[in-house]
Amino acid sequence: MSVIRNAIDKLKSGGGDWDYLEQKDGSKFFYRPEKDPHRSFFFYYLDSLEKDVVKEPRRPVPPLIKAVANAADRDAAMTKLFPEWRTTPPSCSFKLDRLVNDGVLEEDWFAWGAAETWDDE
Repeated sequence: MSVIRNAIDKLKSGGGDWDYLEQKDGSKFFYRPEKDPHRSFFFYYLDSLEKDVVKEPRRPVPPLIKAVANAADRDAAMTKLFPEWRTTPPSCSFKLDRLVNDGVLEEDWFAWGAAETWDDE
């Protein structure tokens, strides 16, 4: 039982392999700092590129990106996830300025329908 209690205490404190983003409603969104930021932003970005080219719908937005949009302090949340995000922004399928400034998930369409212009040669 103490193992479970210790794990819960680590989650509450943000210690261990987990950290959290404070949300507007006062709740906490827990994530793994070593894995989740890059997986959520970069892999979703790659998938979006593939989908946009052939005009397929994108997959659902990863929970971590939604958590940034709903963070109590979105600028601090992005800095926590990507300390150098202002000078070296992460690959993102959304307009970062709208995400951070307004909490809006405005899609950034990279190559919408580009496959339609390719020749079949």
